[in-house]
Parts: sequence; structure tokens; C-alpha cells
Amino acid sequence: VKLGNGVEMPLLAAGSGGWNSSRAFQSFSAALKAGFTAIDTAHEYGNQEGVAKALQTVPRKSVFVETKVPGCVTDPSSLNPFRCYSATQKNLANDLHELNLSYVDLVLLHYPPAPTWIVRSCGNLTGSCEMIRSQWRAMEEFYKAGKARAIG
Repeated sequence: VKLGNGVEMPLLAAGSGGWNSSRAFQSFSAALKAGFTAIDTAHEYGNQEGVAKALQTVPRKSVFVETKVPGCVTDPSSLNPFRCYSATQKNLANDLHELNLSYVDLVLLHYPPAPTWIVRSCGNLTGSCEMIRSQWRAMEEFYKAGKARAIG
């Protein structure tokens, strides 16, 4: 599939939600050996050590790496609604470091900020619109710095 900025993304990826690092390593190693060309992980899964170890077994350019950052006020690292931008910057940097990569192919906002769950929309009443904009700004900077080939 071709993304809006021209980056090609495989249609099928091996995922790692709910696994510890050891299981992530075993599963991704098997998936890569079986021919998978994409992996899907997320900062909050906490298994980047295993993901990184599996990625070291193949050439970096042979695998599409997708990761995600949590919505603001949903993760212990982003509980302050006034620090969505800096929390997102920190999550992005930590994720890249823990994956032992200089860039990822795609970063997604995993889900919207917690206040949107209550009102079911992006609204000024809860501040969720500003939270999303702050997170998106951090992701755009990450992209422009060449640390992600695409964001969404």
C-alpha cells in the first residue's frame, strides 16, 4: 500500500501487543524467518528490547517497522494534560532508543487522548483538541528530523 507521502507499506505485519520482551523476540524472529516484511509494535507494550533483538537478525531496510505512541493522559508517562507535547517527544525518543533504531517507517498515534473517550469527540470543553494538536506537532517534528518515514 502506498501512503500519502509515497512510502510503501506492506499489507500484513506481525504484531506484539501483550507480549513480554522474550516472547516478542521469539515471535518476531520466527515471523521474519518466515518471510514477514513488517512488524507492528507500540511504546506502551514495553517489549522493545525483544523487538530490537529480533530486528538485529535482518538487514534494517528489509523490514517495515511501525510503532505507536499512546494518546495523552492515557499512559503513566503522559498523565499531565498540559505536557502532551513533551510527553509525546519523550515517548518517541524512548521508543526509538529502545528499538535500537535510527528511524522507524511509521509512527501512529495509538488512540486519542483520554478526554475524547468521555465526550466522544475532539472538543474545547475537555482540551482534547489541543492535546491532539500538541501530540501531532511532536510527531511532525520527529518526521521532519528523519526519525520516521511516515506518521499518522
